[in-house]
Amino acid sequence: MKITDIQLKERIMGRKAIEAFFATRCQKDTDFKKQLLANPKSIIEQEMDISIPCCINTIICEETPRRFYLIIPLKIEPPLSGDELSDTELESISGGQDISDHHALIHLMASKLTSGYSALDNTEQ
Repeated sequence: MKITDIQLKERIMGRKAIEAFFATRCQKDTDFKKQLLANPKSIIEQEMDISIPCCINTIICEETPRRFYLIIPLKIEPPLSGDELSDTELESISGGQDISDHHALIHLMASKLTSGYSALDNTEQ
């Protein structure tokens, strides 16, 4: 099964929504930014109400006037069983069960943001 351009765009847009959420929050709340830089995995878990498995390393990079970062995502492979995660798969991830695929983690986080997840209310401070 080949990943279509539409599927690729949806996955990239999900990642962008996550980045935008955290970037906006950091711009508005310097204490939050300090906490995120100091302990990214814990803060992301807390904000998104998820559990990130220990096998996924989380790194936060802050740009400066003289430092630019370009993120090249992991190559997207075709899903093994269907186009999207099933409700059971999403439940197992959000329930804290171990996962080893960061694409599933990004999908879960993006779906929470696009479904009006309550953490978005925190950005209005």
